[in-house]
Amino acid sequence: IVGAYETEYVDFKGQYRLVEAAEKWELAKDIAAFANSGGGIIAVGFTTRIDEDRAEECVEAVRPIPPDLFLPKQVHDIAQQWVYPPPLIKVVRYMRDQGALGTIEITPRTSDEPYLVTRMPDATGRLVAQIAFGWPVRTGTQTMWTPVGQVHRHLQPVKTTAERASHVESAEESTPSRDASGLLDPLELEMGWSERAVVYLVATPP
Repeated sequence: IVGAYETEYVDFKGQYRLVEAAEKWELAKDIAAFANSGGGIIAVGFTTRIDEDRAEECVEAVRPIPPDLFLPKQVHDIAQQWVYPPPLIKVVRYMRDQGALGTIEITPRTSDEPYLVTRMPDATGRLVAQIAFGWPVRTGTQTMWTPVGQVHRHLQPVKTTAERASHVESAEESTPSRDASGLLDPLELEMGWSERAVVYLVATPP
């Protein structure tokens, strides 16, 4: 496995320090990004380097980590609590040389609904839950965040051709000036007002 390159479907990691909130967020981001793309595997316990000829990361060495730094239940809990809806993952820990290697297999989404990271860092780096979210997508070997405009369009209800045509007609029929005219017509009739111009001439002495 030494010399293997990262791909759109495989990511090599040294370890996640899951006692830290920032590392939990990093894991949730990576899981959601794979789930929003074609799925994939995160392999833990490997150091990487940049191959300058290809400008890509590849495995430099296998580095088993302390077993208590990769607990399958903890990984599952983070995926359940930090990603919505909870993605389907399979977590396996392999014991090796007094340490452990791990894999997280992420199933790709099967509907149009994205997997969202339910906590996002604010300007100070503090993670904000429930009122902020992010939509990560794995593109190539990188994680990209979905632009806010695309998120907004995705949140709009899908309209049929007939509904869109009806919306255009109602917009044409109901304008501020027409709405105001409709309100003034009965008032003009009641008060005897007229749109006919009235001009008053007043003569004043020189």
